[in-house]
Amino acid sequence: MNMIHFIALKDFKQHLRSSRFFLTLLLCLLFLPFTLLTGTDYYCARQTVCEQRQATADSALNNAYVWSQVRPLVIKQTEPLSIFCQGVTPNMGIYNQILLNTYPLLPYAYSGKEQSIIVYKQAEIQGDTGGNENIFLNTFSYTDFTGMIGLVFSLLALVFSYDAFSHEKETGMLRMIFSHPVKRLTFLFGKIGGICFVLIPPVLLCYAISAGYLIYAGISLPGTVWNGILLLSILTLSFIFVCILIGILISLLASTSEQALTVSLLLWIGMVFVLPPVSSYLAETMAPIPLYRNIEAKMKSLDDERYEKLKEIRRKIAKEEKVKTEMTLFNNMGEDGFMDKWGITIPFAHAIRRIHAESEPIRLDYADQKWILQKDYLNKLERQIHLRYWFSCFSPLQIFQETAQHICRTSPENYLSYMDEVRSYRQTVWTEQRMDEVCREYDSLDEEEKINFLQNIENRPKLDTQELPRFIQQTASIREQIKECLNAFFFFSITSLILIYTTIKIAVRYDIR
Repeated sequence: MNMIHFIALKDFKQHLRSSRFFLTLLLCLLFLPFTLLTGTDYYCARQTVCEQRQATADSALNNAYVWSQVRPLVIKQTEPLSIFCQGVTPNMGIYNQILLNTYPLLPYAYSGKEQSIIVYKQAEIQGDTGGNENIFLNTFSYTDFTGMIGLVFSLLALVFSYDAFSHEKETGMLRMIFSHPVKRLTFLFGKIGGICFVLIPPVLLCYAISAGYLIYAGISLPGTVWNGILLLSILTLSFIFVCILIGILISLLASTSEQALTVSLLLWIGMVFVLPPVSSYLAETMAPIPLYRNIEAKMKSLDDERYEKLKEIRRKIAKEEKVKTEMTLFNNMGEDGFMDKWGITIPFAHAIRRIHAESEPIRLDYADQKWILQKDYLNKLERQIHLRYWFSCFSPLQIFQETAQHICRTSPENYLSYMDEVRSYRQTVWTEQRMDEVCREYDSLDEEEKINFLQNIENRPKLDTQELPRFIQQTASIREQIKECLNAFFFFSITSLILIYTTIKIAVRYDIR
């Protein structure tokens, strides 16, 4: 053990005097602070927009006059850990309108309704450019903090380890070292320890400085954020250790340092620039998805069918209530059944109430039919995502990136889970039971109150929406964050054991001549 420590310390001091170490510091000082500042600014700007839009949405809900106007706008709050890993966040919107006639599929990028349901690169999603339909695969995640950490330190781990054996052999140092009572395994573990001593402190320093900066910037940091930073640092160290072992193995297999350097750089380029797009392409090829415009066309057909049914209901009830005129002094109508009319006759008012009592359950029923189409499309998106993840297992860097996204709750899976929460909230906002309660509330009024309610436009009362459930975005627990890391830690542990076993086998038989 003393000999391992001696060799590791010797290599550590040697690396400190090398140009590689200064390259490490330079890269850390240039790139990592820049990505941290960019991530912080992006988070603050996005969160400010979320808070402003949330205040506007709450005000609109509290100032509603009719129940058909109550369509809550759900706004996704930005995850604090997106400062470190943005994941798919830049590609996703933040708005979801809770409507009766459709289920929310993915967040809108704009609060208006004129856009498609996905609202990201509209032409590509409609298939007009032949682009990627799955927006979860349109990512290049090496521009954020964890992306740059993985990019820089994977390269440095290979640069520090690619000539651990080949260089010593070329200079004749191995013969001299093994002429003394030094075991090969002792030398191997000493080399690994020396490289770890060089790379581990800069990694921990980067995360410590980033945490300190967030405190200095006054950003709210709940316990899950601190836990996430700790898990990210442990994940990074595990990833770097695997890269060091890969570099050591290359050094043992290569005949010269130049050959080892070439193989290491080619491997790094493959991990960074080749495998990610190849993984996405294979996932798209093996699990194709239909164009979403085709799904929208089928949904439009269902909407047309529903419209014809609602038109028949309006005709029938207007005839039964003997509505002679539909003139109004105030008329405001909109999407999804919104209707606000004042200055109308009593028969017309009763007809409108009966129309809504019959038409809104039909909206819910057709929304369920459209959801069958949307759900099938969503399942195919998820299948592509899962395939891409399994293909990424060929690259430790992609495993690192995927796990970092899960820790920071910016992965595709986290967004899909969030949308499940939004759809569950929709089920609690508008149900047939709630519609019946609204009808009974009106029926409980006496005739004079009904007349005043219908005619007094100057002092018309606002709805009491206090008991209407509000959407509360679920936050990750520490247990959930740890659970997200288990697969990656298991992968890195198994990979490390395989690499250690392989390097030991080769090192024991290594030809020092």
